[in-house]
Amino acid sequence: MEFYSDGVKGTTSLTANAWYHVAFVYDYSPKTQTIYLNGNQDASRSSAGPYLGMTGSITMGHLPNIEGNTNFDGLIDQVSLTMAAKSAHDILNDATLASWHSFDCEITHDSGPNKLQGKAVDVTPALGKVNQGLQFSLSSSYYQVRRRLS
Repeated sequence: MEFYSDGVKGTTSLTANAWYHVAFVYDYSPKTQTIYLNGNQDASRSSAGPYLGMTGSITMGHLPNIEGNTNFDGLIDQVSLTMAAKSAHDILNDATLASWHSFDCEITHDSGPNKLQGKAVDVTPALGKVNQGLQFSLSSSYYQVRRRLS
């Protein structure tokens, strides 16, 4: 696993047909590049100048300008790009997320990796800080996430 053009190279050999949570963090001020694998730091490097990836495009699954087959053969899922460097704690939380309920579509929908079933009793959708939230009454309202039944 490697980020080319002045990039950092991971140290772990990956196994075929296995899912991994991979994160690349570039922190502009100290000019550090870090790769996290399944929430744990795998490699880090500092450079004297700014990261070259800051002025060009981001390419996944192919290494341009290199001879031979440089195409990735596999699956990539849930790509995100943030404009702030995430901390090691944030990366670990992303890699180990069990359930994520944004309440932006169906309020019981889990957008996380486990698709856990939510249950809403006496709650109503309401304007949240970001998009939708839930409004609870003081008496009988609750929101419950149940484990997935096999």
